[in-house]
Amino acid sequence: MATDGEPTAELTACSPLAVIAMPWTFSQRHPLDTNDFIRAAELRGCKLDLSTLRELYRHRLLVPFVAIRDRRTSDPAPLTAAEERRGWNSTRLGQLLEARAAGRLLDLAGTPYRPRLEFRRKGADPHRWWNGLIYTWYQLVALPELLSLLEHRRYSLRDHERRAHIPEPDSHFVQNMARFWRVAVAATALEARYLPSLDPEWIRLTNIEVEDWESYRSDFNPAVMSDMLGYSAIQARQDAERLLINARHIDPMGDDWSRLIQRSPASSHKASRTLPCRRWIFALQQRFSSASTKILLVAALWRLYRRSIRVPDGIPCTID
Repeated sequence: MATDGEPTAELTACSPLAVIAMPWTFSQRHPLDTNDFIRAAELRGCKLDLSTLRELYRHRLLVPFVAIRDRRTSDPAPLTAAEERRGWNSTRLGQLLEARAAGRLLDLAGTPYRPRLEFRRKGADPHRWWNGLIYTWYQLVALPELLSLLEHRRYSLRDHERRAHIPEPDSHFVQNMARFWRVAVAATALEARYLPSLDPEWIRLTNIEVEDWESYRSDFNPAVMSDMLGYSAIQARQDAERLLINARHIDPMGDDWSRLIQRSPASSHKASRTLPCRRWIFALQQRFSSASTKILLVAALWRLYRRSIRVPDGIPCTID
């Protein structure tokens, strides 16, 4: 656990603030607030609550991607013309971009643990109050690794609040979660370029011309991105291989069924609920959907690796 005043070194390799300042970040998958993240985790078989999220933050196992504050805490990053045209001011993404432009974003991974950081609304807070904590979809990839630790979670009642308590993790576990953090930061930065190419169904361009995205795609330089992230091509390859092994390990359906369901259109999932066998398959897909997300991450990381340096002869790579 990182005590107050001691940031975790592994988590500060690349600041999420640099990723959020990049054009097109979160253009494909919107950012998640704490309630969104809890719901997404439950669909993946991991029951979380605000108290547990706070405890995971205290142990530096699952740190919010960024926090929106009321005062200036970072250097402002003005909106681009394309971002100003999106018109998402009423959404979490709009609030995130507005806070970025005003310099009101805080990198929680790169700052000491804040014991007074609020996750839960207090009785005196306004009805529309929210904690300003933002997560990314790719942090969900770490959930299967947390299940064993969460089995030992206990609750106590303090000041009329139910509070979660998680045992102190060992250093190996903390380092393993730091690797998932590194991948989540990189994948959030890479998603705008690679996710539409890997899975066209994910293209979601709002108030943006397709030509704008095509221009961004053609100008994308993986070597420059690698330098900006401080994320080498060799590291991308290692993380991709580790994620691929882990995805196969947690997926109970095997490679063939997993690939088939992963690539099936969303409309087929609804139809599959009409038959008992299909309902079972659909439930398994929801339970282990983080495995499918990992496959997309692996593809994106492999592409970054292949475009940054030449893949040496003899290294197998089935993702092109």
